Amino acid sequence: MIQFILIVAIIFGLIAGTFFDLKTREIPDWINYSLIFFGFGVRIFYSVYLYSFMPIIEGALGFAVFFVIGMLMFYTGQWGGGDTKLLMGIGTLMGLGINFSEVPLIASFFINLLLVGACYGLLWSVVLAIKHKEEFNVSFKENNQMIKIIRKFILITSALILIPVFIAESMIIKTLFVALAIIPISTLYIWIFAKSVEQSCMFKKVKPRYLTEGDWIQDDIKIGRKKVYSKKDLGVSKKQIQELKRYYSEGKIGKITVKEGIPFVPSFFIAYLITLFLGSWFMMFV
Repeated sequence: MIQFILIVAIIFGLIAGTFFDLKTREIPDWINYSLIFFGFGVRIFYSVYLYSFMPIIEGALGFAVFFVIGMLMFYTGQWGGGDTKLLMGIGTLMGLGINFSEVPLIASFFINLLLVGACYGLLWSVVLAIKHKEEFNVSFKENNQMIKIIRKFILITSALILIPVFIAESMIIKTLFVALAIIPISTLYIWIFAKSVEQSCMFKKVKPRYLTEGDWIQDDIKIGRKKVYSKKDLGVSKKQIQELKRYYSEGKIGKITVKEGIPFVPSFFIAYLITLFLGSWFMMFV
């Protein structure tokens, strides 16, 4: 019964998070903190009921693991603060058992999240590229031209990797070296594609009043000698937003260029459903 309650809480939290992330590109703190506190609350109750510390320990371990992963993703600029806190809430509710005779469910969820997130991010980027086709084409041509020397080096490397294909007799060996030759080229063009999408589709100019805490501003903002915002900051703070609003009203700054990230919560939701119904499906290929 307790597990059912925890599962329902995760599903409702992810549905609400998906809605707000798609609509506003922001996950309200009340969703994230509700998941965390509800998870700990239910686990404390269950611990008392069972006369065992295990439910609360499992919740704390799940929170801690996703806290570390979430902070790593946040400080490397992969996710926003909302995604990180949501992940902590999911970790608290799912928990991490200390029976390692099988793949922990929380580990299955994270692996599924990486796989789903990669596919989801690529699909979203393709849609953006199609939607902003003209700007994307210009950016892609510029980036492709910039790495002309690197492209030649990679093509030569791939050609050298293909040499064993004409020597080896085993079809398995031939297939392996063909795959190895494709990887450098495909990686290069995936990078060019991702960079072009970012440059042409993911930046917009907004008035300071439309900024929300955690938004990534593209450029440094200075008023005289005072640096109000540095692009090295981990997103704009509430205090900085208030300053920027004041400077905008005084006519000292104009609209601000911010990076609009991909709403990743839908990939959290899809990954959790896959985990719920298929579990560690990837173990079939190990």
